[in-house]
Amino acid sequence: IDPPNLVITDWRMRPTSGIALLRNLRQRKTAPLCFLPVIFVTAHGTRTVIDRILRDGAQNVVIKPVSPSALHDRLVWTLRDDRPLVLGEHGRYVIDGVAEMLDLKAQKWQRLGVHRAGLAERAVKTRLGTVGRETPAPDIILPDTALAPAEPAANTRDPAGKHELVPPISEAETLTDNRKARGRAGDFAKVKRVRRARGFA
Repeated sequence: IDPPNLVITDWRMRPTSGIALLRNLRQRKTAPLCFLPVIFVTAHGTRTVIDRILRDGAQNVVIKPVSPSALHDRLVWTLRDDRPLVLGEHGRYVIDGVAEMLDLKAQKWQRLGVHRAGLAERAVKTRLGTVGRETPAPDIILPDTALAPAEPAANTRDPAGKHELVPPISEAETLTDNRKARGRAGDFAKVKRVRRARGFA
């Protein structure tokens, strides 16, 4: 008999949820109530919930806890909203252009997520020291004359006596270096496992 000018509904209600109320209200058979502005109030302000509410035809969403000034601003904005309601695919009225805008934002978030994942992967590789590392070259076969002699040189200076020659590396030193390299690789593997378990990579 006396229809309201605006509807404020919660997301979680019983026995009918707020989204079910909105969908029933936006059906063509409920005219002229189907054109009422609707504001949702919810404590679950995730992007998925807000996307679903706006796609189903709500004009605005307020996240709890609600302050009087924020609610007043949303009420004024909603009552001045002049976006038209058009009949959607499911026979319910929706706000014109909202679905397209939400699709563009979803694509933007997806691109941003891919970019962030790439940056995170690059940061992990930088910390582990694998960024910028050149790919190993194929084995090069050198002639025997190009190989250094196995025996150490008699002196550590060149014939002119100006520069000191680098002493050859002993087999014990080579084994020690190999053990250190294997230890560093094991440390990197531990870091990777910890980061994967914590959701960093």
